[in-house]
Amino acid sequence: MFAAAALPAPSSPYTIICDAGSTGTRLYVYRLDDERGDVQIQEGPKAVPGLSAQSRETVGPYLLPSVLEASEMIPPEHRAATPVHLYATAGMRFLPEEEQKALYDAAFGSLTSSSAVPFRVERENLRTIDGDDEGYFAALAVNYLAGRLGSDLNILAAEEGTAVDWDADWQDPLVGALDLGGASAQIVFHADGRQRRRQLMLRGSEGRVEEAGLEAGGVRRLSASADERRGVDEGPGGPVRRDDFFSISLLGYGAERMREHLEAELVARQRRHTSGRRLAAAASESHAAAPVSNPCGFRGHRATVDGVVYIGTGNGRRCMQALGHVMRQNANGDLCTPGQYCDILGAHHPRLHGDFFAIGLHYYAFAWAQTVLKDMEERGALGKQRGLRQLLEAPNPPLHALEEATDVVCSAEYSFLVDMGHANDAMLREKLPHRCMEFCLAVSLLDRFGFSPRENHVHFVDTIQDHKAEWTLGAFLHLLNSDQTGGASTLGLKSKASNALQRVGIFSPRPLSDSGMYYPIWLAIGGILIGCLRLITVRLRAKG
Repeated sequence: MFAAAALPAPSSPYTIICDAGSTGTRLYVYRLDDERGDVQIQEGPKAVPGLSAQSRETVGPYLLPSVLEASEMIPPEHRAATPVHLYATAGMRFLPEEEQKALYDAAFGSLTSSSAVPFRVERENLRTIDGDDEGYFAALAVNYLAGRLGSDLNILAAEEGTAVDWDADWQDPLVGALDLGGASAQIVFHADGRQRRRQLMLRGSEGRVEEAGLEAGGVRRLSASADERRGVDEGPGGPVRRDDFFSISLLGYGAERMREHLEAELVARQRRHTSGRRLAAAASESHAAAPVSNPCGFRGHRATVDGVVYIGTGNGRRCMQALGHVMRQNANGDLCTPGQYCDILGAHHPRLHGDFFAIGLHYYAFAWAQTVLKDMEERGALGKQRGLRQLLEAPNPPLHALEEATDVVCSAEYSFLVDMGHANDAMLREKLPHRCMEFCLAVSLLDRFGFSPRENHVHFVDTIQDHKAEWTLGAFLHLLNSDQTGGASTLGLKSKASNALQRVGIFSPRPLSDSGMYYPIWLAIGGILIGCLRLITVRLRAKG
């Protein structure tokens, strides 16, 4: 666990936050305009690949160019007091803690020893944040940009012109967030009194929700702190807190990690269906003799990964089925029945309500699918699916339309996509072969999280009110208000019911709350007093 992050010095209205994701590290500069109360955002360059791919020798040169770029965004008089925060996410979570610490120590040493770095760099501000923090920050970011939260984290009154209309059924002023990255996926949404009571009932005594991992093969558990129980029936008022939101973070369910698991599953499936003679040949050194059919690959596309040749067959529904099989392998059985609300690992969560903003790869995969449908319609290649393009023009199509779209876009010939300009530069060429799988993964996650097939409460966005939707904005808002949020200023530290990270399948004993921790002491004192009273009574009776 990490100590509380240092707040920006009063003399510097700027804060630098680096998002060290699984595929790269991008720098952001944030500033609060005191007069208007608005947050000003500047985006810096992205360093690739991810921080987790660096060594102690390379991490300094890897980060230095991005940090130096921030010098052009901050006036000279504020640079010395401007803090640098480096927050790593899912990619670093896969590394052992000692390797993480070594990288952060090396990064700190490089940045502080360089005379070219004019900013305030403190070791405790270089860290890995957990999935709950990442989801909470995403929720703060999208709600601030949508005009639902002020920079002081107070809920704003409903006004016309906000990014998403108010939910008429729930009257919930806050929207939820869905994020999909290379190594993890998150869902987070506001839970009012009824939701939180149901959440606490479902939690029981099994331990607070902690980050689940595909590799670990377990289910995250839930518990409630004494503070949460006391706050369930408290009405609105004051800044929102982390415990006002329900969040699930799925480590290993990001696009890159799921692709690795999918490829392993396709190879295993083919071997199961291979005759004994061919199975023996496949197990020999000529491991890649038989090409593997990949329903998540486009027709006409071949890829070789670790000596295995994958042939794209372009079938969206079969791709989703294969992804679903990988997910079910980790669900410890299918625990969800109709009418229940279960997350991807079979653990119950409160009923979804209100609107959600889907960001990250959710948006990029969706936007790609929209573009392909438009290209196919212009070429007359949609056939009977001609109305699907109009159905997907809105940023919030229903789930059934997205599922229908997977079949259409995944069936495209790879050569057609190249001709239509989907591989015009090196980055597009690198990403294009995986777009079908990414789109199917995004749709599969919506289905597994329990979104209704006919409702359109999920809005796929890259920007909100002309600002990019990134969780780092939420982290800045959190830092800005950490003195006013009821002790929620410590990144990476949980409520009193969760003082240590409980890895999946290895659950620590449930800690006692503030009041509960003294219960054994009072019980012992009570026993002593009762014993003394009985002894006095016996002696008085003997004298009488």
